[in-house]
Amino acid sequence: MIGIFRFLIPARVLTLFISEALLIFGCYAAASFYASDVPGSVFLFETDWLLLLIPVGVILLGFYFTDLYAELRAPSLTVLLQQLSVAVGFALVAEALVSYLDLDLALPARIVITGSLLTVAAVLLWRRLFSAAIQSGVASRRLLFLGMSPSVEQLSEHLRQHPELGMTPMGYLDDGNPGPVSTSLQRVGSRSSLLQGIDEYKPSWIVVAKREQVGPEWVDEFLRLRFGGIDAADVAGFYEITRARLCLAEMRLGDLLFGDSLRPNQFNVNLQSMYSMLLALVVTPIVLPLLAILALLVKAASPGPVFVREERAGMNGVPFTIRRFGVMDSGGVPRTSRLGRFLERSGWAGLPLLWNILRGEMTFVGPQADRPEFADRLNQAVPYNIQRTVVKPGVTGWAQVHDLGDDPMHDALRRLEYDLYYIKNLSPSIDVFVLLRSLRDLLSFGI
Repeated sequence: MIGIFRFLIPARVLTLFISEALLIFGCYAAASFYASDVPGSVFLFETDWLLLLIPVGVILLGFYFTDLYAELRAPSLTVLLQQLSVAVGFALVAEALVSYLDLDLALPARIVITGSLLTVAAVLLWRRLFSAAIQSGVASRRLLFLGMSPSVEQLSEHLRQHPELGMTPMGYLDDGNPGPVSTSLQRVGSRSSLLQGIDEYKPSWIVVAKREQVGPEWVDEFLRLRFGGIDAADVAGFYEITRARLCLAEMRLGDLLFGDSLRPNQFNVNLQSMYSMLLALVVTPIVLPLLAILALLVKAASPGPVFVREERAGMNGVPFTIRRFGVMDSGGVPRTSRLGRFLERSGWAGLPLLWNILRGEMTFVGPQADRPEFADRLNQAVPYNIQRTVVKPGVTGWAQVHDLGDDPMHDALRRLEYDLYYIKNLSPSIDVFVLLRSLRDLLSFGI
């Protein structure tokens, strides 16, 4: 895994992206070579290679918008072909637009068509090969767990379901019966057999289930393992770097009361308020025509108010008022069968929240703002939930761009894990990542 934006991106995702960028560029370069009237000996000097970057960049952007980098295991051949066709279609449209604006920047039609066909065939084959490689565990790093806990079960199951992370759980070492254990993770020995387990399974990581169970006698042994190229981590830290969220089950009250691990960097908090305000000032004049059009559509589709006012719990629990398009009734059901559902599910109903950013009550990225009564109930039922309010709420956030599930309480717990991770790692780089993901979801809704 590779550290980017202060969180980790799987090395396999980055490898796939770079390899496909080179592959697509090669396809269009080959199409240019064979479709060109210039003799091969002078082709390299006569061709403007920068023109090839337009379709390559658009196709990679199309891969991102169609979620081809979210799941590296290739879907069915039909689904994969459809996704590739959509991405290549973006490139054809982009080339048509470029040729309309400036003919000198556009590639000849025969190069575009030939390169697009080569791209579909080459990427289709490469994706199938890459998917087979990661499923077979090629270059996968081995994990050996020391001890067993529910968090170890969750982590091992997550790693098995996401082979793109490049981590393979080998089993766990524990003394006696630790209670209910995962059916997919087997006990491979006792704690005292750690050295034998290392010799047999050759792990890259030793993950400790409970840090307090590692006695002083283990210190020298773990130091020798690290010098020997075997890393060690507790399950809470490994859970965080692989799942991009904190593990509530492994958190301790002292982390909140006596430490700074759950507190944001104050400089980044102040910086976030500044660039959120500046971005809102830039975006608002651009969005105003769209707001006016949507307001007219909402008014024409429903007899109710165009905008509704709702109270929310803001920073430090201070209540404030937001305005949203009036597409939902008091029960949370869309007032209009089509427009209301579209605006809510796509996120367009929240465009009026720009006003709250300009007022300094919200930022573009942050924890979701709850209704005060709902926030009070969660603060009583869920430990650490009040920590979500140490920063301003956001229009979108780290939790919102992840799939949270359907169960309300389970959803609240997972959302808190994501929000605490965001607060701990708050920075401009993670905000940029969230905004790009949100923009993708906003523009690709329904694709």
